[in-house]
Amino acid sequence: MSTLIRLAKEAGKRYELRPLLKEMVRYSNVQGIIRDDKNREKHAVRFYEAVKSVKWLNHAPHFWFQYAVASLAINSIEASERYFTVAYAKAKAMPGYFTNMIDNHYARLLLVKASSSKWSSTFFELYTEAKKILDRQAGNFSEKHYPFRVAAGLEHLMEVHAARMSAPQKSDILAFCQKIVDAAESMPRGLRDHPSVRDCVVRLNRVLVKEQ
Repeated sequence: MSTLIRLAKEAGKRYELRPLLKEMVRYSNVQGIIRDDKNREKHAVRFYEAVKSVKWLNHAPHFWFQYAVASLAINSIEASERYFTVAYAKAKAMPGYFTNMIDNHYARLLLVKASSSKWSSTFFELYTEAKKILDRQAGNFSEKHYPFRVAAGLEHLMEVHAARMSAPQKSDILAFCQKIVDAAESMPRGLRDHPSVRDCVVRLNRVLVKEQ
């Protein structure tokens, strides 16, 4: 890990290496480098904390978004939410910056919060905010499989809260599950057959069969 941190900091000093550094800090790539370590998620967070001192990275929405994803992976919800806030602020300062991927993972954070095992009346507000993002993305084929991978989390939300939610709340969630399934089935075959899309359809159909 110390070698990776050192390489990232050195790359941060050279303008021509910025594209490489941008790929280096992608969470999936960091995971890949330390994939054999049983504590790789925690080490990934350590990596982001160490390299945020790179001036260019500190101003990049992409970096803070990846840091938020890494924090969510270790269930550090408050930290993840804080870094998403920073990512959005950095993006706002860059006219024309598309926040699609930030939005997608932020929807995942919202569903994780909504699915907290501790009952809270705010769960439906969190779900509704996530729904707005996923509803917009699922009908846009350019977003590919990403919204479906996140929407699969609706199964866990129902497992945790179904017994205590009101009839209108349950009806809303089930209708949205059906809408996501329909959107998946209307995708071009190449996208429809993506593992994340297939998994989402299986999970949400399971919810629909169980709860309707």
